[in-house]
Amino acid sequence: MIEYVSCDSTENITQILSRCSKQRELVSFNRSGYHYFVFDEVDNLTDEAQRKLKAFLNYTNIVCVLTTNYVEKVDVGVRSRCFNINFNASDTANYLHRLKTIIRENNLPMPTDAVLTQQIALAEGDWRDLVPFVLHMCTQLQTTPPSGGNKRGLKVVHSV
Repeated sequence: MIEYVSCDSTENITQILSRCSKQRELVSFNRSGYHYFVFDEVDNLTDEAQRKLKAFLNYTNIVCVLTTNYVEKVDVGVRSRCFNINFNASDTANYLHRLKTIIRENNLPMPTDAVLTQQIALAEGDWRDLVPFVLHMCTQLQTTPPSGGNKRGLKVVHSV
């Protein structure tokens, strides 16, 4: 089980951490034996709330994922207990390579690098905007209707 905690809410951090502590005292039925907690937007917590969170992070049978857009607003002690993973926009070359792979996997016509680079710049690193638009653009380049697949001709990957 994963416990999601929004740090935007008005709920007191003491109540949140009390609930999480009770959860971590239960037997974990997953293979790892850990309890998982996601704390969203931790930069919204007060200094006192971040100190309480820092103490909670010392438990050994938990894995916590903390999200923020403002790392500098998160207590140094909290950050020292974390692995920092940056999800900011990547270099254009990384997007270009991945987009070409997606286009090839969907058997779509390949736009020029210049056109793809322009779309990458317009999306400003947002995959939610970039991929659907580029795939739609590629389907417009098709001269013959696709055979098989769905009505847009895109491969649909199902996960279990």
